Amino acid sequence: MYRSPRRAFSLLELFCAVGLFGALAIISMLALRQVTKIWQRSSARDQAVRELLKAEAALSRDLANGARSTAQSDYRAVKAGAGSISTGDGLALLVPSAQQEQLHLDAQGQPVLDRLVTYYLAVPANVSALSGLPQNFWVDAQGYEDQCAYKWLIRKETAAPAAAPGGLPAVPANWLTGPEIETPTTFWRNPDKRVVASNLLQFRVLKGPPTWEVTLTAVAIADARRQIALGSVPLSSTAFAITHQVGLVAKN
Repeated sequence: MYRSPRRAFSLLELFCAVGLFGALAIISMLALRQVTKIWQRSSARDQAVRELLKAEAALSRDLANGARSTAQSDYRAVKAGAGSISTGDGLALLVPSAQQEQLHLDAQGQPVLDRLVTYYLAVPANVSALSGLPQNFWVDAQGYEDQCAYKWLIRKETAAPAAAPGGLPAVPANWLTGPEIETPTTFWRNPDKRVVASNLLQFRVLKGPPTWEVTLTAVAIADARRQIALGSVPLSSTAFAITHQVGLVAKN
């Protein structure tokens, strides 16, 4: 029986196959790159949102349980870790201790406010390692406020000052310059001294008790680093900044 010889691929057919394979490879690579960019962008924003939610959870608990009296709370600009450069607002308020469980009441039947809680933003001592930029890069007229997105939101808790005879305990007048404001050198994790959230840009107290309004701003910092030169523009005015507002009424 006669069999015809097998026909081999021609050089033209081979070139066409290689070209088609190369085109498919390029299309796949471009698609993968686009998916990777979308994933990175989503991941960076998700991380920023997670930090905002952690900050909101801590603040909401303390603000709701804190004092309604203006004498038992205070907020103003804080200068922590940058000499004369403001890092945002600081907040001090009296709250009942977690161990009270609403059982330790004063003469008016209200929980005794025996703990002083302080919130403020601080630039960590290792900001150079976090940002890859020297410490003095951030120390300028606007750097800490609108360009450095590596700030930590600190929560510190101490015993409330003793009340005057016949009066109520109050936030000490010198809380801004007292031991409540301290620049962290490590990532604090203790219940009485901890980092509530990281990679924040701004912390603003817009309105005080009994109705609190607080805004927090975080930055999708990985996206910002890829697309702009840090320090070249205020991050608060870019698309990488995510602002979240916390509003509630104090009940004590």
